[in-house]
Amino acid sequence: MSSSFTVHLPKDALPGDPRALDRAEIVRDQFSWGAFLVPELWFLWHRHWIVAIGVLLVSLAVAMGLRALGFPAGVIFLIDLLIQLFLGFEAASIRRLAYRMRGRPMTGLVIAADEAEAEAKGFAQWLDAGVASAPTPAALVRVAPLVPRPVQEPVLGLFPDAEGRR
Repeated sequence: MSSSFTVHLPKDALPGDPRALDRAEIVRDQFSWGAFLVPELWFLWHRHWIVAIGVLLVSLAVAMGLRALGFPAGVIFLIDLLIQLFLGFEAASIRRLAYRMRGRPMTGLVIAADEAEAEAKGFAQWLDAGVASAPTPAALVRVAPLVPRPVQEPVLGLFPDAEGRR
């Protein structure tokens, strides 16, 4: 079964530079059991310290706030379980956001069976992008592309300006 993976490299990396691949991060887009069961430890394991502290503080604040409001222990447990379920589903997205905020935007998307295959495909894409973006004599001449202007279609509905004044 195949999954989607995102490749994150530093934003100053040049396409095709093999040295940038040493700092690559691969993120699998799937439900994370570790983030569901022990989210704070899971984020610490992946070196997302601020996210781990934030998750801990939010979990404690929600539990203490609900306890102070007099909610039964079963309801507090259910809400905590829902928060952890959310973290399990969104752990990969949170990691991608954290990488983007650290200056490691998504530079590739691959479909692969496992992380090793995703790494090989992502690195091949990165190295091929460097070959494709190498300047050639023809590429040094800037030519304005001939782009046809979009045809104005009549607009129906509540857009009187598009139809013109009557």
